[in-house]
Amino acid sequence: MGTLNHVRLAPAVWDCLRTFSDVAQELDLDLAGQAGSGRKYYRLQLAGRSWVLQQSHAGDADFHRFVDYCELFALLGLSTPRIHAVDLENFQVLLDDLGTTQLWDHCHQKAAGSNLPPQAEPCAELYRRVLAELTRWQSASPGAFASNADLRSREFDFAALRWETNYFTEHYLQGYCGLTTSIADLWSLVFDQLAEHVAAHPRGLMHRDFQSQNVMVDITGRIGFVDFQGARHGSLYYDAASLLWDPYVRSDSASVRTWFLEWVAHNPNLPVADISVHWKCFLEASLQRLMQAMGAYCNLSRNKGITAFAKHIAPGRIRILQVLDLYEMTTDPLNLHGLRAYLGDR
Repeated sequence: MGTLNHVRLAPAVWDCLRTFSDVAQELDLDLAGQAGSGRKYYRLQLAGRSWVLQQSHAGDADFHRFVDYCELFALLGLSTPRIHAVDLENFQVLLDDLGTTQLWDHCHQKAAGSNLPPQAEPCAELYRRVLAELTRWQSASPGAFASNADLRSREFDFAALRWETNYFTEHYLQGYCGLTTSIADLWSLVFDQLAEHVAAHPRGLMHRDFQSQNVMVDITGRIGFVDFQGARHGSLYYDAASLLWDPYVRSDSASVRTWFLEWVAHNPNLPVADISVHWKCFLEASLQRLMQAMGAYCNLSRNKGITAFAKHIAPGRIRILQVLDLYEMTTDPLNLHGLRAYLGDR
């Protein structure tokens, strides 16, 4: 049970819920989650059903995009919640409840042997099913881009990729590690090259924040994706990298490689290529994503006051070291080994 909050239902949401049962316009609701953007989620149960109420704010630049994408992805049959009501003036959306268990929760609870039914599937099998859903998501790329001009225009290109590594430089290398600007700038050329490589990957529909806390698993085992308003057009390896190297979950390099190879083998969206090419692209996307995550952990914990993110910095550092080990064994790797001096020991 989360923290109860007094919430006033927006008129459109209230009207929708009143078709199911008498309900007051002001309720004390369970806070089910909160995003770094300030977006809040409340769980609401009524007439034997459960919904999630998303409350955003005027400063949330992605609010309207979330609504548009949510409606589009539902039409495409993707694993995202359906909208029951939206009040644009009050920044509220009433959504399907995809359950209280995130992929992160499932794997941690399964390992601890608590809070999940005995028949709950092993974490490895669940990852395979999540990756299969990612393949289905990527297969929807033509329909998604043809149907939504905004989504089509959002390119995860060189400029966007360099924004991520600049973010890493500012908040991790300089803000957290204390590097001077002159030393941090020495990495600019290498990060340019990394962005060029990732921008040249096979491209399709990206979730953009595809990690274990944005994948829901309900009591029937159904998988759902949330927090997808950052979706765009970019590397098909980036989301797989986000999921498989997620610092929130402990998984070893051997398991990551096994899951990745199985995903490639069953993914018709990836062009035919030697597996070493797929692996190298995956590791490039992994380094790119992990640096973005490290920048976010440092910025959110040090500058935004969300101190809970600080505990993810050390696991993120370990993840980057793991990927660097693997990347340096590929052909013609970028000169990234010097990063070890700033990442520390395992």
